[in-house]
Amino acid sequence: MAIEATSVTHAPGTKVWEQERRDVWNDTLKTARDIGRVRLNHSRLNVFSSLAEGDKVDHFRFQVASRGKLRIGVYRDSETRIEILNKRGRVIADSKEGTGRHHERFLRMVGDGEIFEAGDYYVRVSRLDSRETTPERPFAVQLQIGTDVKNDFDTTEYEAKGDKPAITSRDPTAGAMPSAAVIGGGWLSDMLNAGMEFFNKVTRPLINSLLGGRNNLP
Repeated sequence: MAIEATSVTHAPGTKVWEQERRDVWNDTLKTARDIGRVRLNHSRLNVFSSLAEGDKVDHFRFQVASRGKLRIGVYRDSETRIEILNKRGRVIADSKEGTGRHHERFLRMVGDGEIFEAGDYYVRVSRLDSRETTPERPFAVQLQIGTDVKNDFDTTEYEAKGDKPAITSRDPTAGAMPSAAVIGGGWLSDMLNAGMEFFNKVTRPLINSLLGGRNNLP
């Protein structure tokens, strides 16, 4: 399902820069889409995409401009995994429980933030069950250093073109309980009823909530 390129609501006075990217099948670090540069109290990065049917993993590349406490906001369901990798491709933070210090670091990023040195990094989004390829899994990721935002850099990614990989039939309702690190509230039950209308009817208001405040990360 392609994502609609409709506008979202940002904080008053914030400049908004938008770009569109096209996903690829058999995604690797070499095919990672560039989502921009995050700077202290200056630029925030926002990615809106989904793992389509048959799509197991997405990679995005970003740059930290200077040393600081990087915070992450994520919107995903419980079967979607978010990892942060360094420029060498080594995992340094992981949303998956049971991954030790990597998971602890991810939790700190969701909270007060975690110190990151200046340099290049990757976001990897994948299915928690690597065998599962059937359900579509929409997600949003936000990266920020500091509490003030002068520029929002939005990346909307569209489904890959061409032939899809072979899809293994699995129960699309398995593990459908949603979870979110940043956005919370009564929208959870609505999301469960949205089905394939997710981005059109549900995600856009959630993105508005995610972006609407100058200091909306926990």
